[in-house]
Amino acid sequence: MTANNRISLDGTWDFQIDPTDGDDILSIKEWRAAQVPMPWQAQFDDLRNHTGTAWYRRRFEFDGDLAGKAAILHFGAVDYHAIVWLNGHRAGEHEGGYLPFDFDVTALLKPGENVL
Repeated sequence: MTANNRISLDGTWDFQIDPTDGDDILSIKEWRAAQVPMPWQAQFDDLRNHTGTAWYRRRFEFDGDLAGKAAILHFGAVDYHAIVWLNGHRAGEHEGGYLPFDFDVTALLKPGENVL
């Protein structure tokens, strides 16, 4: 993608801790609004010392005119372990805090609304 085709996903995301450390996002009924990029410990006083699994969710629109063109999902950093899902499909996994990483999500994007 050229710079003109970049979609910034910075901003407000849905957020919730997962006390079960599971992989069932559908069981989460209530979400908080969290700003990305920013660690949750800096945003929520009640989670300042919390460690464990948390979910972030972001809905975004993808222009159908770009379908089939290479699409790279870039993260500047995640602390410490991330499993990334796009539209219900696992896009990839990364371990290592404060390091940028990318996933090729060309085959997972769809025209219209997408859920990361």
